[in-house]
This record gives sequence, C-alpha cells and structure tokens, in this order.
Amino acid sequence: MERGRCPKSGWTPVVSIDTVVTGGTVVTAEAMFEGAVAIDDGTIVGVGDEDAFPDAEDRIDADGNLVLPGVVDPHTHLAGYNSIDSYETGTAAAAVGGVTSLLTFAWQGWDDGEWDDRGTLTGAVERHRDGAAPLIDCGVHPVITQESPAVFEELATLVDDGITSFKLFTTDDIRLSNGFIGEVFRRLADIGAVGMVHTEEYSVCEHRTDAVKSEPGGESPSAYPRSRPDYAEAMSAGSVARLAVAADAKYYGVHTTSAAAADAIAEVQTDGSNVRAETCTHYTTLTEETYERLGNRAIMSPPLRSSQDVDTIFDRLGDGTLSVVSTDHVPLPRERKEGGPWWESAFGINSL
Repeated sequence: MERGRCPKSGWTPVVSIDTVVTGGTVVTAEAMFEGAVAIDDGTIVGVGDEDAFPDAEDRIDADGNLVLPGVVDPHTHLAGYNSIDSYETGTAAAAVGGVTSLLTFAWQGWDDGEWDDRGTLTGAVERHRDGAAPLIDCGVHPVITQESPAVFEELATLVDDGITSFKLFTTDDIRLSNGFIGEVFRRLADIGAVGMVHTEEYSVCEHRTDAVKSEPGGESPSAYPRSRPDYAEAMSAGSVARLAVAADAKYYGVHTTSAAAADAIAEVQTDGSNVRAETCTHYTTLTEETYERLGNRAIMSPPLRSSQDVDTIFDRLGDGTLSVVSTDHVPLPRERKEGGPWWESAFGINSL
C-alpha cells in the first residue's frame, strides 16, 4: 500500500496533516468502517487506514466511538420571543449533541420582549448578529410577520448580505395570505433565495379548536391533535408548494408531520430541486399518545400524529419526499406550558 493514499475513499494522496482521529468507526453517507480521519488546517483531507497517512502533530483516539460529520440543524429557536435559550446556552446544548451548525429565526418586529409593527427584517437580523455569542456556526432565517410591500424592498439587500432563506406562516397571529406568499415567492425566485413556510390552514384550525374545546373532555391535552388535523396541514402544504412552483421559487416545507401533508408535497415535486421538505425528530419518535403521558409539555404546532403517520414519515424520508430531519427546538419555561388547558399552553418543545 502506498503511504499517503486512502484506499477506502479513493482520494488523492495526502501530503501533510496536523491532526488524525483514529480508533473509531467512521460513518459516511455510503458506509461504516473502522478507520481514521485526517485533518489539516481545519479541513478533512483524508478518510481511510491510519497507516496510509503521514504523521500528525495531534492524534485523537476515538476509543471505539462513531466518527461522523457534525450535524446541521436548520430549524431551531434561539434568542427569540418563543425561546429562553440564548445563543450561548442553545449552541452549548447543540454541541453536546453533535450539532456543529444551526440556523435560528429572526422575527420581524420582535425586539427583546416587545412587538413593533414598524419592525423590519433588516432590524431583526441585526439584533441577532449584534447579540450573538454562539459556540458553533450559526445563521438566521428572517421571519416575515407583516403583510406589507415594504418587505419586498429588503429582500435583495439581505441576500447580498448573506441571508439565503426567509420564513412565513399561514396560521396563527402572524399568518400571511396565500396571495401575499405567492408574491414573496416571485421576489425570492428573482434573487435565488429560499422560501420556507409553516403550513396549516388557519380557518380550519380555528373552527376545529372551538369545536374541540366545547366537547366533553375537550380540555384534556389528548384532545389537542383534533384541533389542528392532518388535513389542515395537507391543504396548506399543497397550496403553498403550488404557489412556489408557479413562481419557480425554491421552497422548503418545515416540520412535516403527517402522511397527508407528505403526500401533498410529493404531488408537486418533480426532481426535488425546487420543492423540498423536512420533518422533525419528535415526529419520527413520538405519537399522539404522548399527550396522555406528558400533557401540555408536549404541545407543539403542528401536533403529534398517529403511529401510522410516523411510519409514513420514515417511508417519505426513504423515497426523498422529505430530505431533512430538524429539531424545531423551542425551549420554554414550565410556567408557559403547564397550569391550564392545552389552548393556554405555548407551542414548542425543547429538542437540542
């Protein structure tokens, strides 16, 4: 074997390295094998047998553990209106779990406990950048919360400044109309940015919430999923994805929870390059029965679904309809979750 060549990777010979990680099981997208990872000046330059590499200044023994790339979590909530985590505490938790890069949300109009109708996307981004002290790599998705043409004037400048994606909502207090979302998509298509949308049909959720609250036993957390049914998610997921396709915009559907919503996304996907979607860790591991055990602590939006939905989510990850698993980390104090009926609980669960 020629020294400096990586037989398992097929890479070109490695001339010099400063660090080698050895003694573990290397995990790549294609395989798992006993081997070493060679690093030079912060960049991985080789993967293979340790004796294929030149000597390194630092040798790290993985002690039989897995050696794999750092996780990228594109959907977390830090330093925002719905999070008690600062950049420092949130990224510390992320690092412990193997997350080395994450993105969080910069909410238009929110500034340290107050909402301002005059707030801008640029101001939201600047607030995050000025106050951030992360321990890992971080970025932000600005959240459009106001249906105003003034938003359009900010988009290109923000993209020039390194922003690549923007989030919108179809439900709750910061919902935007489908017509406005479609216009945002057209602007994003012109500048190559991504639109990401929380998709639930607002009027269905409102009417179903009122109906469930009035049912006998409707105050139980186990009744909550019926207030935001899977078809409300599917209706909005399909409509918004079609708006993106019509605008030839890049679209990313967030936290897909159900077979119905995944099917709606699949119907408009072609080669997957423009319409993509994620699910979250809790939608792959927990079911609606969790509300009986954890009560309001498990309230998130959209809600947990059935075991059949969980199985379909895995199927859709396998066939590429869903291509990302995020955490949607929303850390909240217990007093904002418990002590009342489910409709008084803040949405979100801690996941990092």
